Amino acid sequence: TIQWLTRFGDNDLTTLQDSLVSVAFKARGHNIDSVLTSYATHPKYMGTGTLKPVDRIENPDDYDHVRVMYANVNARIVELSENIIVYKVEFDEYSGGAHPSYAAQFINYDPRNNRTLAFDQIFRPESADSLLSFVKEKLCRQYYVESIDKLAEVSGIFVDQIFVSHNVFFSPQGLTFYYNPYDI
Repeated sequence: TIQWLTRFGDNDLTTLQDSLVSVAFKARGHNIDSVLTSYATHPKYMGTGTLKPVDRIENPDDYDHVRVMYANVNARIVELSENIIVYKVEFDEYSGGAHPSYAAQFINYDPRNNRTLAFDQIFRPESADSLLSFVKEKLCRQYYVESIDKLAEVSGIFVDQIFVSHNVFFSPQGLTFYYNPYDI
């Protein structure tokens, strides 16, 4: 499902729409109708073998090549103002195993300048060390610990693998660095 903006004042939303198609469906140069149709009619399968729909299996021995799987994409607006439009694009899929997988990616769109704000447009390259220190400090505060060593003990976070997520979004509270499951 996609919340598809077609009009926002007098703004040209082409850049935002192209970003949505690119992030949600890893496609370019298509309109939303053709992308959704393609997604629904050509499902993505995980693994290296050829999978067959269950109703097309004639030989019971072929059931080893069947995997029940689902994949969903949901893009919705989480912040809307005259200064910023923020989309959260959520992905979840199941291809066997203990549980489905989940991830989200954010799109920050500046309607006044008709541009999507990438991480490197928000932060200067020389700010990497400061940002990493900031993220570590905020994680310690979130888990009520005073040091990064204590963070490892109480959170399950691999502190030696903490990085500055480029998956960020704006909200009235400020800027959030978003980490998907298993990122850290």
